[in-house]
Amino acid sequence: MGTINGSRSRIVVLGAGFGGLNCALGLERHLGAEEVEVVLVDTHPYHLLTPALYLAGTGETANRAVCIPLSEILKTTGIRFQRGTVESIDRDRHEVLLDSGPLSYDTLVVALGNNTDYFGIPGLREHAIPFKSIYDAGHLRHRLKEELDERRNAPIKIVVGGGGFTGAELVGELAPALKLWGDGRQTATQNTIIEAGARLLPTLGAKVSERVSDRLRRHDVSIRVDSMIKSVSNVSVELSSGERLAYDILLWTGGVSGRDRDWLPGAARDHKGNYFVDRWLSLPDDGCFVLGDMAAFTDPRTGKPVPATAQTALEQARYLSANLARLHFEWTPHPYRPRHNGFLIPVIRRYAIIDLTAPARAIISGRIAFWVFEALMLRYLLGILPARKAWGHWRAWLRGLNEAQTKIDSAIDEERPEEEAA
Repeated sequence: MGTINGSRSRIVVLGAGFGGLNCALGLERHLGAEEVEVVLVDTHPYHLLTPALYLAGTGETANRAVCIPLSEILKTTGIRFQRGTVESIDRDRHEVLLDSGPLSYDTLVVALGNNTDYFGIPGLREHAIPFKSIYDAGHLRHRLKEELDERRNAPIKIVVGGGGFTGAELVGELAPALKLWGDGRQTATQNTIIEAGARLLPTLGAKVSERVSDRLRRHDVSIRVDSMIKSVSNVSVELSSGERLAYDILLWTGGVSGRDRDWLPGAARDHKGNYFVDRWLSLPDDGCFVLGDMAAFTDPRTGKPVPATAQTALEQARYLSANLARLHFEWTPHPYRPRHNGFLIPVIRRYAIIDLTAPARAIISGRIAFWVFEALMLRYLLGILPARKAWGHWRAWLRGLNEAQTKIDSAIDEERPEEEAA
C-alpha cells in the first residue's frame, strides 16, 4: 500500500469523472494546498454529468447543462488542472506520460473509466452508436433528426442493445424526443430493447426490474430478454434465436471494459480488463490507487463485485481522499467497505423508480421519485461548485426539462382526436 511522505508531495489524479474529480476535491478539503500538490488530469476541460446524459441525447437539455467546465469547479481551489491524454504510466519511475510530456507523481490515483465493450460481435462497432460521451449524445440527436427529416410519416425503428441502466433510461425517452422536433410530421417509433439476461436491470431486484419493464411496455417499448446480438449489418441485427430485427438507428449500451488498453503493466486484471485492488483500493506497494469503473473490488459482505456506477465511484472517491489524508499524517488507514443505500433510475418523462435498501427496504416510484432525482442532482452540484454556480446550473437543467415537457405535451394533445362534449 502506497504512502505519502514529506510536505508538498504531489498527488496526480487521472480522470475528471465522478471518481477522479471528487477524489481531488476531497484531498483539497482534507489536506489543503499547503500539505500536498493535487494535479487533476483529463482529456476534456469539463466534468460530464453522466446520469443526465440521456437527457442531452434526446434533446431535453442542452449540452451545457450536463457539461460543467472544470474552470468553474476548480477556480476557488488549489487543485491544478492539466489537460492532456494519458499515453502510458511508468510505475517504476513514478511518472505519467501525457501527449504533452511527462508528469511525475508521489502518489497516483487512476480513475480513467472504461471504454465501450463490443464483445467482438461482428458489425456492432461499425454500425451502432455507443452512449458514453457528450459526442455520442450529439451523434444520437443528429441521427434522430436525420431520420425524422428523411422518413416523414414512416415509423422509425430504433433498437437499443443492453438492458442495464443506460439502455432502460434511454429507450423510453426516444419516442418523446421525436415529439420535440416533429412539428406534427412524425411521432411514430418502434422501440426495442434487447437484453442477454433473463430480465432488464439484472443488478437490481426482480420487483424493480418488473416495474421498469411494465412502464416501458405501457409506452410501447418492445422488450427482448434472453436474447443476444450475434451480428449486425447496416440494416438489421441478428439475434441468438436466428431472428433478424430491422433498424433505422441502433444504440449499444451493453457494457464497458478496459481490455483494449493496459494502463498499469504488470498489475493483475479481471476478465473485463479491470484492475484487482486490495481493501485500500491500492495496487501492491507502489503508491498507485484505482477507483471507479477500472477497479475490480469484491464486496466481502456479498461476495459480488461492486457495481460500476457513478454512485460507486463517488463513494470510493470520498473514501480514498479521506484515507490518503490519514496516510499523509501517518495515521492508521481504514479499509474500504462498500455502503449502498439503493438505486434510482429515471424511466420516461419525469418518472423514476427508487430501489431503497437502507435504512429500510422499499420501492418508491412516480413523480416523487423523479423529484428525488432532481434534489440529488442539486446536492451533487452543491458539492462540487460554489452555491451560486450550482444553483444556476441546476435551474438551467430544470428549465430545459420543463421546456421539453411542454413541447411533448403539446405534441401529444395535437395527436388526440377531439372529444365530444359530455
